[in-house]
Amino acid sequence: MKNRMLLPIIVAMVVVFVGGCSKKPVPSIDVVNGVTAVSNALSGVRATINELAVMSPADRSARLQRDWPHLGEDVVYYVRAAHEIPSDAVVERVEFFFGSLEHVTAGDLALIQHEGHANNQLIARLHVRGRATPLDFFVQCLNGMVAPVGAVEHLQPLGSSVPAQRFTIADRQGLVTYVDYPLAISLAERFHLLLYRGRKMAARDRITPDEARRLEPDAARVQVTVKVHPGDRFDLVAGTYTPAHSRTGHHRAPTAGRKNHNKAARKAPTALHKNNKKRR
Repeated sequence: MKNRMLLPIIVAMVVVFVGGCSKKPVPSIDVVNGVTAVSNALSGVRATINELAVMSPADRSARLQRDWPHLGEDVVYYVRAAHEIPSDAVVERVEFFFGSLEHVTAGDLALIQHEGHANNQLIARLHVRGRATPLDFFVQCLNGMVAPVGAVEHLQPLGSSVPAQRFTIADRQGLVTYVDYPLAISLAERFHLLLYRGRKMAARDRITPDEARRLEPDAARVQVTVKVHPGDRFDLVAGTYTPAHSRTGHHRAPTAGRKNHNKAARKAPTALHKNNKKRR
């Protein structure tokens, strides 16, 4: 009789013990906004991403092209700068996709891999010469990512482009003819090009690269100008800037960032202008 009474008690204890060990489901990590970004250089694209999420799918491609016409060049430059691809890698094509992913793995700044999800994100797919498979990156944070086979292909495609890695400034053109605002500021900083708040390029309006970056959200009403000249050449793969020929016909050697205060030796400047609402 005594043993019969102990049996229900033991069973109850086992049930309680097993129930107490059950684990709560671990929340899925947002691998874009919940981990450290590899680079914040293109974090300004988040405003456009938020708009893409609420607009008609049919309008998304045109909106991305309007806001970020040179996004392929931008992504390739910053991915290269973050050493996510070799410095001499040739990117033959960049594709863009938009949508949400589950069970995706993404690396962060510390090279730690995180598995989780991404909601309404813009993904850049880089086709690198010599690689059998393309490389995928979240544009907002430039974190490299790996999704289940076929997952990215099922997202909405938003166009593709062949990124221009070398260009020469033409008459009456600025850097934003070839790259978008963030990269234009990065190039100005790298090669010590002068930056101004406004169009006149007066000495009192000189600003630093950090000040120019802080002005990006207000660029619809505040103009930022980078002083470049017709004939200036940029090579984004080699990382070089070659100033234009002087008026005397003597060619200046390629430089990684020399200032030239001899105005008489330069052609008339052509400014970079940026407007978030209307990118030229």
